[in-house]
Amino acid sequence: MNEIETLKEELEELNNGEERLINLAENAYKDNEYIKAKFYIDRLLKKHPESSKFTYYKNMLVEIEPKVQNELKKIEKKRKDSIRLANINKLGIWKIGYYVNNFDEPTGERYVETYVNGTFSNSATTNSDLRVCFIIDKNSIRIQLYEYAGNHPIKGEGFLKFTIKDSNDKIHTVKSYNNDSGDNTIEEEYFDEVKAILLNGGKIKFVALADKYGSPSEYKFEIVNADYLENALIKISANAK
Repeated sequence: MNEIETLKEELEELNNGEERLINLAENAYKDNEYIKAKFYIDRLLKKHPESSKFTYYKNMLVEIEPKVQNELKKIEKKRKDSIRLANINKLGIWKIGYYVNNFDEPTGERYVETYVNGTFSNSATTNSDLRVCFIIDKNSIRIQLYEYAGNHPIKGEGFLKFTIKDSNDKIHTVKSYNNDSGDNTIEEEYFDEVKAILLNGGKIKFVALADKYGSPSEYKFEIVNADYLENALIKISANAK
């Protein structure tokens, strides 16, 4: 054996010796550093399959796996939080507005909104222009539907059935209620579901059906890119009195 090969063996033993790997794994485990412990145990099992403690550490791997996954989730959350903080001023299509009282004075309560275009069809028209306004605050999601892209939303239609395709192509069926004032509010039981769809961002497609009077109207529209809603919601929460 030449000098180079001898040095290689000594270096291998220094880095991957059984006793050293066991000590590193145990210290990492005691310090609750489960990803690091898994790394050293994996190396121990690979480099020293003949070890008398092989079974012990193989079982330990199974024990710490849930803790490893939990640690990885925390790291990923920290990474995402860092990215979000760096991009907190990016709002994409979303704008921040504020509610006013009877004197048109700001109440301190804010909301997030955006407008998109679409089409609607019924017994009198086909694929006519539609203007849609999303209004989102901490308690509600309203989807106002303006036929012929006008200034007055549909009113008094009662329950509307929405079919939504999220950015992962998953289909959701939810309901809204359209009152006599024109507010078209997602029903409370679907609030969290729709909010999650919007927060996930990307392209979201909507089809809504109103059929109170036996002559159905269908409304089709989409949000091309819903990214950065979370930033907007954080901002209205931070600015709330």
